[in-house]
Amino acid sequence: MKIRILIIVLLLISIPLFSQYFLADELGKTIQSGERVFIYGTSGLSGYSVDYDKSAFSHHSLITEKNRICIGILKENLRPGFTLPIYFSTSSILDTLSLVVSPKFLTIKLADKNLRIGDSLSGEILFKHNEIMSGNGIDSLFFILHLANSYTNYPIKIFSNDSFLDFDYSSGFFNFLFPLMYESGEYCIDLVVFSSSISDTLSNICGFTLNYKKNEGNSIYIVDSEIFSNADKLSSLILPLNSEIIRSFFHNIDNSIFNNRKNIVFIVDSINFLFKNSVFFNEFNNIDDPNIFLFMPFSDSDFLSTIDAKLFNDTTIGYSISKNQDFSIPQYLNVNTEYSYLFVNDCICDSTTLIINRNNLYFCFFMPKTMNSTYIEFLSNFYSSIKLKKLLNRFYSIEIFNNKEYNEYCIDVFEISGKFVSRINLGYLEYGKNILNINRLTNVIVGLNNRIYIYKILRSKECIRQGIIIKSP
Repeated sequence: MKIRILIIVLLLISIPLFSQYFLADELGKTIQSGERVFIYGTSGLSGYSVDYDKSAFSHHSLITEKNRICIGILKENLRPGFTLPIYFSTSSILDTLSLVVSPKFLTIKLADKNLRIGDSLSGEILFKHNEIMSGNGIDSLFFILHLANSYTNYPIKIFSNDSFLDFDYSSGFFNFLFPLMYESGEYCIDLVVFSSSISDTLSNICGFTLNYKKNEGNSIYIVDSEIFSNADKLSSLILPLNSEIIRSFFHNIDNSIFNNRKNIVFIVDSINFLFKNSVFFNEFNNIDDPNIFLFMPFSDSDFLSTIDAKLFNDTTIGYSISKNQDFSIPQYLNVNTEYSYLFVNDCICDSTTLIINRNNLYFCFFMPKTMNSTYIEFLSNFYSSIKLKKLLNRFYSIEIFNNKEYNEYCIDVFEISGKFVSRINLGYLEYGKNILNINRLTNVIVGLNNRIYIYKILRSKECIRQGIIIKSP
């Protein structure tokens, strides 16, 4: 029975009703204001005529293509539900096609993502036109639930204007509630929208989980993305070594999953994560000594200032960080005693990155090629080994790099104005990983005042690192 229903729905999606000709947008989907309108199914026609009210179009002209005819571009101010007859005739038929303007999908809000078999999936589907909520122009809505990594599908009707029940959905809010009696796992939701017998399918717009079972691994990875393909890609970076992966696309995130975890790792692809989950960061003090990592592949100074304004508004901190991903120009930072900064050479992706550490909370502005509990342990132990703590208003610039060539090294120091100050000869460094404490090395320079300086690490004549030193008493 379920297979039969699915076949019917897919047929409705894939073919037009009642006529070999139908109206659709440039992609063969529902028509919205401001879009180009086409008559489809016209392949092989030798002659035709089209008649319609041209006042609804900002531009109108008949352009014949291989299997369709463009009749013009709709005006932007047409409201959803606006209907216009299009009279299309050939040598053998006269067909009246109905152009219906549909609204734009906005979002789906699920009441809960962590569900048990027999629970009801509930929420609302939202549509809008410009900034106004509207559901006019929609004939029916279907969900297609599909189990992740499976071909199992469950089509469900949410709304149809031929229903016996009369609801007013013109407000743009479509509520849904239905019980789930399916097998356990992670489910994606596709939304199928019908308007005037044509459809648009929105794939993987959200997800939920049935019968989630907690894994008691030492580490937990929270992958946060509202885009399914991104969540899948970020999850593939994680090697599940004594750890658990939770994707917010399918799961609600609550504090219970953090209990008894040694490492809590967030991997995000949007700044919205900080705003949605800032309460977690305020409550982490109640968790016994976890290492908390937030991997954010961003290098935008506006983003950093947002962290200060929205997340830690009880502290004072200022940043000005280059948007250049390889940090090839100097970094200027004004820091207080609560933060430690570290330029670190990531042992996996082998590129210079920035990590900000606030007590046991690590902000990582990069994304390694792979990640597991061993990698996380490396980062946390690395901080402990070089003892980057609250250092009495001192900022320590630490450089870590792999010496792959046997060459002579030196450090050049400049004032912010660019004036050369001094050179420190390091000689031939050992092969492999080297850790340089720039502040300690520059103590040999006589006459450095308490201010910011630029330094460059040179291998022979090649600059391999560039950053800043903050000299303070």
